[in-house]
Amino acid sequence: MEEAPCVVCGRPADVRVNRTLESMTVAGRQFKESL
Repeated sequence: MEEAPCVVCGRPADVRVNRTLESMTVAGRQFKESL
């Protein structure tokens, strides 16, 4: 819901997306390690 204004201004959206991707990759690594 908050993404629309951020997409307009640009940078904050990129930062949020990057953080989300980083957290997903980290979670993926931890998940693989736990297996």
